[in-house]
Amino acid sequence: SPKRKRGAKMSSKKPIERVMSVKIDSWADLFYLAQIMKFGDWVFRGHAREEWKLESSREREVMPGEEDYAESKDPHAYRDLARHLNRPRLIGDEKEVIDDFRRLNRDSVAEADDEIGVLATMQHYGTPTRLLDFSYSLGAALFFAYDRAVDMKKHAIWAVRTGPLYEAVDRVSERYKRVDESDYEFWRDYDQKRLRDKVISLANYNIRKRGQGDWEEGVLLVTLPGNNKRLIAQNGLFLFPLTDKSFALNLAVTLGVSEDQVNEPELYEYHSDFDSLVSRAVLLKIVLPQKFGRTAQNILRQMNLTPAVFFPGMEGIARTVRYR
Repeated sequence: SPKRKRGAKMSSKKPIERVMSVKIDSWADLFYLAQIMKFGDWVFRGHAREEWKLESSREREVMPGEEDYAESKDPHAYRDLARHLNRPRLIGDEKEVIDDFRRLNRDSVAEADDEIGVLATMQHYGTPTRLLDFSYSLGAALFFAYDRAVDMKKHAIWAVRTGPLYEAVDRVSERYKRVDESDYEFWRDYDQKRLRDKVISLANYNIRKRGQGDWEEGVLLVTLPGNNKRLIAQNGLFLFPLTDKSFALNLAVTLGVSEDQVNEPELYEYHSDFDSLVSRAVLLKIVLPQKFGRTAQNILRQMNLTPAVFFPGMEGIARTVRYR
């Protein structure tokens, strides 16, 4: 018998764009998407609100109307205002914030630790950063979309194809070489590293060289090494924007689409099948219906997608007892 295709619903045929929003109707549809989205080819992020955009915690902390400070040629202008208003600092002061964190946490953060690793630790403990948490697991994203959900709102899962993110590494590194060819030792060592270590090196280089040169927008997929139990449990990684511009713009440049497409993906009207959609798209917003709210917690528990799994240790246990 022919292979079953899900999503064949509406009749009007429009071309499938590389960035799409898709509203699913059933758990079977979601599980089918999980089946055809090959592990490693996509990374996922769960949102408790369908209307939330892809923004870093750093972006969300910037007050409306203050974007001009991010563009200021004088990096002290916003810093002084931020201190006066007790607001967190922008990326322009990121290295200073990392150094402050190291200085105040000498027992747990070594001077030799990678900047990107320190930044990830800071985010873990609540410091707003430019990092966005993602996972290789659609199940993990589903958990975070419904974790602590208390209403019947629509939720969403964002999915980014990893291919363009990997392809961006060589392009970004060539750009950096043109900006600072004099850093011979760095580039000699960089050329000998495997992909994951190259990305970490580029992220660290970007943090150290803030304000030096005209950086192009882009996003790096950062998978940190080590024994972070939470990242391991969540199949976690970070998307790291290269400039102070919006995360959406940085991601759009990497994916070869527009910022507007990232912020407002066109609705996929089920005119074809999910297989065609997944094969074409580089960014998907999967909108989960309100009716899922009635069964989501039960489904997650049946699949053992619980806080005890994603938050190893006392925190996970404490959060799990809420459901018992």
